[in-house]
Amino acid sequence: MILFSHSLIAIHQSTSEQEMDKKYLFRNNMQDVMYLEARKIEYYTRVAEAFGLTDYKQGNDLVRLYSSLKKVSTYVDDIDGLLETMLERISMNEPIIPRKEK
Repeated sequence: MILFSHSLIAIHQSTSEQEMDKKYLFRNNMQDVMYLEARKIEYYTRVAEAFGLTDYKQGNDLVRLYSSLKKVSTYVDDIDGLLETMLERISMNEPIIPRKEK
């Protein structure tokens, strides 16, 4: 009986250690995530300020726009014409393509 109770104590201790390891890893991962998030916000803020804007969300939009244009330019020859057409539609508040007739 004594051997059995020592086994249970050992199992309980190892389970507690595993739980503590999980909590430690979770806390460290959260710190890493918070650090990376802060770095992203700093980067987006720098991008926004470089284009005369102030909000990091606007910087994020600019980064996404840049990335999209870079990708599209790999398979569209006349990127300037495409951008001109898109900007024209945006300024006239038109959709990207005409709506489908029902």
